[in-house]
Amino acid sequence: MLLVYHKHGDHFKKRGEIINLQEEPVYVSTHEEELQVDNPNALYQVKVKDERSGNIILSSVKYCQLLASDWKDEFRVHLDDADKVYHVDYFADGTGCNDQVKLPAASKPFSSRITLKKPIEGPKSLLGHSNGKSAQQKRPATKAEEQRENEPKEEEPEQSFFQKYWYLLVVGALLFLSTASPPPEQQQQRQQRQ
Repeated sequence: MLLVYHKHGDHFKKRGEIINLQEEPVYVSTHEEELQVDNPNALYQVKVKDERSGNIILSSVKYCQLLASDWKDEFRVHLDDADKVYHVDYFADGTGCNDQVKLPAASKPFSSRITLKKPIEGPKSLLGHSNGKSAQQKRPATKAEEQRENEPKEEEPEQSFFQKYWYLLVVGALLFLSTASPPPEQQQQRQQRQ
């Protein structure tokens, strides 16, 4: 069970409880008190206390957001893998503040919604699996694939450097020869000029 307090003035006062966290959580109001809002930009502060662990979580929204949402709010309760509360987010359902609020504004009863956020398991590493696939990911082999696997594989003899790269050497030699000396006609013209 989570106890919900709100601050209006100098002290926190009990506002309600969030019960039935393990199944379908419900907000139960224990104290309906009308709040007078004088400054819409002031913060409405909420304190949530976990009865099991004693942890206290503080959160706040602007009063103008509550006024824009018509006093509809949401508690988002985050649970860990042992179903224990580790954080609570508090939101007003309004999207923003409305500048045309008549002050002082009086509150209405809260319409609170509770959302549970449970942890989800993240992706797992494929380390330790053969070829990056686990046994579950492999598909059944067809008969043709099985026959190919069973046939003895012919190993190709290892090639020498020249057998692997002969074509690159030929291209390099041609480039070298084409840039090494100018064509004979140009040599004759140069000699005649001198």
